[in-house]
Amino acid sequence: MGDSTDAVISQPSSEVRDAAFRKMLMKIVQKLKRNDEVEQIKFMCFFIPRARKEKITSTVQLLEEIEYADKLSVDDTEFLKECVNEISRKDLVRIIEEYEQTWLLPNSVVQVTRAPAPVAVPVRSVPTMPSKGVIAQEQGPDLMDEFEFLRNNLGRDWRSLARRFRLSETDIDSITHNYVRDLKEQSMQALLLWQSYQGKAANKENLVAMLRKCNLNFLADQLEDMQTS
Repeated sequence: MGDSTDAVISQPSSEVRDAAFRKMLMKIVQKLKRNDEVEQIKFMCFFIPRARKEKITSTVQLLEEIEYADKLSVDDTEFLKECVNEISRKDLVRIIEEYEQTWLLPNSVVQVTRAPAPVAVPVRSVPTMPSKGVIAQEQGPDLMDEFEFLRNNLGRDWRSLARRFRLSETDIDSITHNYVRDLKEQSMQALLLWQSYQGKAANKENLVAMLRKCNLNFLADQLEDMQTS
């Protein structure tokens, strides 16, 4: 029998994860210094009251306000990543993704040094549309009616949903480039890619929850009201 220690995955303490989170934010602070970029992110923070927004004069203050509004936490860096991506700061996107890959794995576990068992998350390469056969083999629920509804209604919000799905920026960029000027197909590709990665976990309940985390509550309500076929 092999060494049983190979299967052990350690659970980091909240203090360790918080320290890693603060270190990541400090890297952002050190690199996000241009006033115009700070102003652009402030503009995207619709949830910050105007009076408070006018008092923000530094990156530190801005991050504090985003965190205060529950849009940034140890377990949720999607809004910040979306903001820095919108201002074309790919270097900051990489800093956040490095943090996510280490500390935001499923169930908040830390990666082990040995190669994972066959049940690990599938390797992500340049995405192509998953074939129906691949999806069917995962034995997940049939979500094509829900996907078709979102394909017609997500619009530009598909990127926010894709990041909430934890699709990488490489995945998102590839979908955008492969289906230029076709928001409906970009939306569908992101949904199919999420389904192919998640298998059985890609269900209607999780999809609705992701929409609500993106503040797309109207679409989430519509989806919940749809009859399951």
